[in-house]
Amino acid sequence: RVEQVGVGAIRPHTDSYLAHVTRRGDQVVFGSNLDLVGTNPQRDQEVFSYRPGTATFAQLTHTSGGLSPWSMSDDGNLVALTSTS
Repeated sequence: RVEQVGVGAIRPHTDSYLAHVTRRGDQVVFGSNLDLVGTNPQRDQEVFSYRPGTATFAQLTHTSGGLSPWSMSDDGNLVALTSTS
């Protein structure tokens, strides 16, 4: 569940949301307000990736505002989004 907080901006009611999985299942891209890799101590809404094969997380965005929903290419090489930051 998400809450609209501005034109295109969202605020999650959960810690992680809007997950997209690559066709091969080797990467998951999702939004979260957690500090998963030590670079989000302010707990802003950010986009992260997770690679199950190596059990690694990466923070893809560093924002101070809201994020719009994003999309990801089938192979996971491209993530498209807009930000209010």
